[in-house]
Parts: sequence; structure tokens; C-alpha cells
Amino acid sequence: VKIKVTHIINNLERGGAETVLSLLLKYLKKYPDIELTLISLEGHGPIEKDIIEMGIKYKKFNFHLFNPFFRRFEPYFRFRLWWYVLINRPDIIHGHLIVGEDFAKVLGMLLKIPVVTTLHDIMIKPGRKQQFLNKYIKIAVAVSPLVSQHLESVYGISEDRIRIIPDAIEMDKFKNANKVFNSDKPVFIYIGRLFKTKGIEY
Repeated sequence: VKIKVTHIINNLERGGAETVLSLLLKYLKKYPDIELTLISLEGHGPIEKDIIEMGIKYKKFNFHLFNPFFRRFEPYFRFRLWWYVLINRPDIIHGHLIVGEDFAKVLGMLLKIPVVTTLHDIMIKPGRKQQFLNKYIKIAVAVSPLVSQHLESVYGISEDRIRIIPDAIEMDKFKNANKVFNSDKPVFIYIGRLFKTKGIEY
């Protein structure tokens, strides 16, 4: 019997959460008893190509999550999303990033499906709606102990529902790295996108 897992994420831009999800899907696909589906709410992004090449069952909705002007042209988006998940009937819904998490929790509530979420940072402070929906989370994955503390203190999720799973990397990509650093000088290494919110200037 296969375990059907549906992942939901905002879009497939090349950010940290999207890259981690792509890597997770790549390795989960090796298990024949897991059936994977990915839902991208907005649909766009360069990682889409990777998902298609992996042969993952993939649905994009092209919904403008962060643009209220264009959003009005898709009044049936929520119904279409609910219907798609209802027809596919997964055993687990896994939400990523704040909007993907919220939709996962709502779908889990409506369809009585266990929900897993992954929190990738501590920037989000959930409002009343998120606080209410948090009770539908079966397991909340934190990528670090600091994020785990955030889930407890800010999200109000009990420790027994939190699992700390650090982001993975593909070690083979770095096995031939031979960069030599001058040990007499401080070395700074930054890993991430060049976005203002990353605080690189500090």
C-alpha cells in the first residue's frame, strides 16, 4: 500500500525552502511505497523544470497570491484547489512557507487529513487565523532549534508536535572543492539569495 503525500508551496522560485523541497522530493521518489504530488499555488519559477524532470506528479494553479489586482480574476481558485486535493485524497498534506502552510491546514481541516508543516525561518508572526488553524497541524518540522523555539513561543505549538530536521545538502556536489583560505585573515561565507531581507550588509 502506497502512502500518498501532497506537498503545497507558494511557487517554485529558487529560494531556500523551494530548493530544500526539491531535494526532499528527489530522495523520497526513491521509495516505491511513497506516492508524491506537488502543488505550486502560483506555479512559476525555475525549479519547476527540476520537478518535471523528476517525474513528480505536479499541479500548478497560476494563482496570484501576492497581487490583489490579478487575484480577483480567479474567484474559484479555492474551490479548484479543494477539489483537486479531494479527488487525489492524500494520506498526508505537507505545507511549506506561510501561505502553503495555511492552505494545507485549511484543507486538512475540511478533508480530515493529517497535516505536516515545515517552518523555514523565524520571520513570521502568525495572526489570529493562523493561530486558530495551528491546531490542525499533526507535526510541525523546524529546520533548527531556534525555529523550534519560535514554533513553541510564537505559534503556540506544543513541543511533542515539533520535530527538528535540519536542511539537507548534496555532499557529492562539494567533494572536489579545493578552496584554500588564508588562516591569518577572517573568512566570511554567505549562503543564500542576494535579498535585502537577508541582512547581508550587516
